[in-house]
Amino acid sequence: MDKDLKQTDHLKSSSHASKKIVALSFVAAVQTVSCISGRRQGAAPVRESTPLLSLSLSEFKKIQKETANTVSEIFAKPDEALAKSHAQAAFFKAIEKDDLKEVQCLFQNQQIRPNTAENLLNLLVRALQCKREKIFNFLFDEFLKIFDTSDLECLYAKNEEGQTLLHVVIRHRLKPTIESLVDKLPLQGLCVGDNQGRTPLDLAIASNQIHTVELLVKKKLPAQELVKGVILALKYQDTLSFRYKREKIVHCLLKALLEQCAVSSLGHLSAKDEKGRTLLHLLIRRGDINGVRLLANELPLEALCAQDNKRRRPIVLAARSKSPKMFQILFDKLIDSLGEDEAVKTLFNETGSSVFASAYLSKHRDLAGLLNNSHLQMPTFLVRGYNMFKYIIKTLSGSLTFDQLMTIGHEIDDIEFAGMLYSRYARSLRSLIAPYIEQKAAESGIKISRLKFHEAQKRKKRDCIKGKQYDRAANVDEGYVSG
Repeated sequence: MDKDLKQTDHLKSSSHASKKIVALSFVAAVQTVSCISGRRQGAAPVRESTPLLSLSLSEFKKIQKETANTVSEIFAKPDEALAKSHAQAAFFKAIEKDDLKEVQCLFQNQQIRPNTAENLLNLLVRALQCKREKIFNFLFDEFLKIFDTSDLECLYAKNEEGQTLLHVVIRHRLKPTIESLVDKLPLQGLCVGDNQGRTPLDLAIASNQIHTVELLVKKKLPAQELVKGVILALKYQDTLSFRYKREKIVHCLLKALLEQCAVSSLGHLSAKDEKGRTLLHLLIRRGDINGVRLLANELPLEALCAQDNKRRRPIVLAARSKSPKMFQILFDKLIDSLGEDEAVKTLFNETGSSVFASAYLSKHRDLAGLLNNSHLQMPTFLVRGYNMFKYIIKTLSGSLTFDQLMTIGHEIDDIEFAGMLYSRYARSLRSLIAPYIEQKAAESGIKISRLKFHEAQKRKKRDCIKGKQYDRAANVDEGYVSG
């Protein structure tokens, strides 16, 4: 037996664990065979144990020879997984030492050369982690040589984080490699997600890589991917230094989305997020006037009037934004689509409250714009609110009905009482709508004296309920009639 096992001496490099397993298997095999009796095979009962010498000498030598051959075959074929781990460790060590020549020598050895895309991808990731640019370029060239770019399994190979090679190079901002991969990958390979569902486009948006986003957009990504990318970009709370880059990304995605929707369908432009907000809602909240102008010109009517989960239309959020330009863009589009009378109705909700109440009353107001622009102080915020209010009244007063004007008049007082409007601004706004109230009252046959008395009593009662001891009836008369 010793003579037969001498052929395995050259395999001393095999693992100790593998040798131990084989040795134990050999002993078990011999012991099992030695327990064969004339009646049964296997372990003999305790009372009737069969000694090893019960076998004939010829039978024992035959078993010995077969077992020795089996052991030789096992030792002649080392554990493949162990060999792969040793090869990968050798590559990792060479990469960490930044030894390009050693990596090249290892690649020339066919036995340890990576033979799957996953193994080579792990080497590429390690080269990037160690910032070995030359080694990475060599490995990347070998990757393109070894694997056919039409092989989907190769192109979509993932590491332990579920990221493909494109994910990895985008994370490390390698522009030349990104360009090469985007050019070679089919459209399906550009939309593969990692373990967290992030596509290459998501990673490029998150890291503000405008060039990468433009490359991906040129490949005609699906409309669903573009919509998801726009929503993702608009939800980032950037500092002012990053905001310009993010807006360029948003505009790039919007243009590509509009081009695709013009050919196929505009339904993707009405897509909503988890809070029911459309792309237009998010652009207004972001304060992106150019993006609003770009999108509003192409949106269908249902998207212009879409409500979020809080039943807010885009025109209401435009009033909150304190941007007359943004409000004008949306309202002009509504007039073109609905006509002036119907467009004015969109400024009032089901309860009769106008966009002014939604934008300025304390129970409705949204200070997201103030928080996003921390350089704005509260007085500046109030001035901007007054200017926005003034612009809307001047623009729409001629189109409003008597009841609508009266509603706005009440809301001016409520906003002033809530501390969101200075008294001098409130008087100025009341003086703006007073002539229109008189005109509409005359057209409707309503007597101004009754109007003054009714409003004075109503306000006096409300002030008493709120604990105020002064009478504002004079202000009402002055604001609504004399101006």
